[in-house]
Amino acid sequence: MKTRRFAVFAAGAAVCALLAAAPSLVKSQSAPVVVINLTSGAEDLHSAWMGLSLARMSLEEKRDVVVFLNVRGPVFASRSKGARLAYRQHPRLSATLTGLAGRGARVLVCPLCARELGITEKDLVPGASFATKQSLFSKLGENTVVFSY
Repeated sequence: MKTRRFAVFAAGAAVCALLAAAPSLVKSQSAPVVVINLTSGAEDLHSAWMGLSLARMSLEEKRDVVVFLNVRGPVFASRSKGARLAYRQHPRLSATLTGLAGRGARVLVCPLCARELGITEKDLVPGASFATKQSLFSKLGENTVVFSY
């Protein structure tokens, strides 16, 4: 009799544990958020192009994508300073950013870094905006993957 009660108790405990874990199981099965942390600037167009290419591929794989331009990266989101920056025969990086935003990527620019480079929010390409604490951290969680370029 004690063995049977123990078996029923153990089965009940196992069911409770599975039910408690269910929300985290569902969350872990969702597609990861891909953050492209782009710190390179005009001095390294190859790195910038690679980061934005990975952002494009991530969108193709139905991932949520955040492109965070900081340090020297805000230059690519500037209509004036980034207007002619392109890697080899590829499209301008500013146009690539606008295209990524149009396909659903969130393009965030570090406001302190941009100001240091003389870039204002009015100068940003369509689809890009200055990052806020909320706009940046709202997408970050346990299912976030960060690639730095």
